[in-house]
Amino acid sequence: MDSEERMTLTRRRHTVGAIKLRRLCAPTPLNQGNMMKQKIITLFIFLSFLFLHSVSAYSQDNTLDKTIKSYLADQFGGMQDMFGRVTFSDKYLAKLQKENYSDYTEERASYHDYTNETCIIVTAYDVEKIRQSGKKASVIVNYHEIAERIKDNNSSRLALRKFNNKSKVTYNFVLNNGEWLVLDPPKPRISVQAITHLFEDGMKTFNNPNWQSNKGLDHGQIKSKRDSYNNFKASFDEIKSLK
Repeated sequence: MDSEERMTLTRRRHTVGAIKLRRLCAPTPLNQGNMMKQKIITLFIFLSFLFLHSVSAYSQDNTLDKTIKSYLADQFGGMQDMFGRVTFSDKYLAKLQKENYSDYTEERASYHDYTNETCIIVTAYDVEKIRQSGKKASVIVNYHEIAERIKDNNSSRLALRKFNNKSKVTYNFVLNNGEWLVLDPPKPRISVQAITHLFEDGMKTFNNPNWQSNKGLDHGQIKSKRDSYNNFKASFDEIKSLK
């Protein structure tokens, strides 16, 4: 075999080898099916991730919106016990202790006795803006304020300061164990109807036969009861004047 025949044979072998290699590499119907299934699975996983993320974000936003509406409505309506719905920083509790000359636990700070504590009396409110960033949120609320119960150093009872004011109040919320809580809440704002109702209930206590009885009490205790009643009634009369 001369050199030219050997070269021809070699080229034939290369050609046959290339054809076999292309056949091996060419996608078969089975390979094409597997590749398509893999693409579909990958796409499904990706879309599922996006869906779950969207649902989680919507659920979190929806929960925040409900918490805000519920908290503001309950405070406006005169709910006294907010324990489990608010949370406090150490600095905030220290401030309360200084102002009230007594220890303030988180539970104590969550409860409001509106007939004996400072508060702002309002007639209406509306939520202006809600901002959320991760596990924190802030809410701006517009209030129509008509009075404030404040401490009076010259009296044993709270004084009532009347005014007509529109204010913007910011509430800060934090997400804690899946629940939105109000952080260091501002001074409570209660409707005039709600605080009137609380005073009406309080007056019923003084009409209770057990309270009216002075049996076993000394002169000082009787005087203390009388002063307590007179102070409560005077405050109630001021509240009624707001209507």
